[in-house]
Amino acid sequence: MKQTVYQAFNGYRQLVHFKRFRRFEMVLKGLLLPFVLIVFTAVFIVTWMVFFIEQITAPFFKMFIRFHLKMMVLRNRVSSWRRRMVNVLTILVSLLFAPVVIFYYLSVLLKVLGKALLRSMILKMDFSAMFSASEIMLFDDRITADSASFETLFKDMDQNEALGEMLAQFFNPEDDDEERLGLDDPTGDTSDKER
Repeated sequence: MKQTVYQAFNGYRQLVHFKRFRRFEMVLKGLLLPFVLIVFTAVFIVTWMVFFIEQITAPFFKMFIRFHLKMMVLRNRVSSWRRRMVNVLTILVSLLFAPVVIFYYLSVLLKVLGKALLRSMILKMDFSAMFSASEIMLFDDRITADSASFETLFKDMDQNEALGEMLAQFFNPEDDDEERLGLDDPTGDTSDKER
């Protein structure tokens, strides 16, 4: 929750910044800012409530998924008449968990919509284009940012040819030995290579 509050204050800070603005943009933003702050606060409160519901229902949703996986394994191991009992039990438990699953999916959907709306408000009010979309972090965006940074790291590694060649030599030392010993030629004739 501390991370959520910090990201909220950071969102407000990004929303009210006036750096590198021209005079006309400062006047326009000053006129629009009270209305935008009210809408931003209302959307943030609703999104925070939805995020809280998601955090409460997530453990039950995980239990529901684990139960279904166990039932699938059990269904494959039992005889046909017991399989019917497993199916009935699965349906009953699914009906029991149905409200939780519906609340979980709705909360995830509304959270994504709320985050997109908050981010678009910050970007629309950023006339100097000081912030990029990846710099505006709201709610659990830290996990997404971490995975994005790892993807960028691996992309850079793929584009670095020298590193790729070094890794190929490290993981395939047999190829170098074969070339040195002349084993890639099936006849073992190394006279052409010596010339």
